[in-house]
Amino acid sequence: MTAEEFERFSAAEQDRVFASSIVTNLADVPPEFLAKVRTRVEARLIGGGGS
Repeated sequence: MTAEEFERFSAAEQDRVFASSIVTNLADVPPEFLAKVRTRVEARLIGGGGS
């Protein structure tokens, strides 16, 4: 979905799409993405900034 398509939705539709994109169980997160996020967080905690 493009930003343009999303902007055509009503506020209620946008809220529904947003809510459906939230993952609350780490088991549902792709391992590659989780590893990337973990690396970035660890770099920030160590003070490397990691962007």
